Amino acid sequence: MSNRNIIESIVETIREQQKETLSEATYPKHKYADVIKAWADGEEIQLRNKGDEKWIDVSGARWADAPNFNKKNVEWRIKP
Repeated sequence: MSNRNIIESIVETIREQQKETLSEATYPKHKYADVIKAWADGEEIQLRNKGDEKWIDVSGARWADAPNFNKKNVEWRIKP
């Protein structure tokens, strides 16, 4: 391996490390990240309006029917 290839490899490694660090710092984990992933994987999830006791089933993992996980008055969970 030539010196040039070694240097290019090192530079690429540093760039990848910077991307990962920037991504983690810029985009913190979503409050409902685990629920979102479960929904995308086809698992059953539930929602309820804050203050309500009853959880409502949300079915299907179609992007056209994607739930809004950013509503402030709604709580989400993976169905127990």
